[in-house]
Amino acid sequence: MKQPMRPSESDAIEKLEAEIERLKASQKMMRAANTALRKGDDNALRALGFSEEHIGELKTKDFAGRVGFPQSALRNNNADIRRLKKRIAEVQTREACDADR
Repeated sequence: MKQPMRPSESDAIEKLEAEIERLKASQKMMRAANTALRKGDDNALRALGFSEEHIGELKTKDFAGRVGFPQSALRNNNADIRRLKKRIAEVQTREACDADR
């Protein structure tokens, strides 16, 4: 389990920015995978790095007949990105206040 990041850490902003970049890459990959699934393009999924097993899992329909990454995963990922951006702003504000003291 990952330890929570402390705002007092000297590299907190860098860590948060790295996590945002990781989440953005994940978002882009999930969207591209869903687009490839809608088009029926298995080669595009392979190019994204999915194994045959994972492609099969993505093609498996859920209870509502949908395939691919669920919209909730995309929404949650975007919410995490927004939350981390807000956290960066809070850390920067805190650092600015500490510098004024």
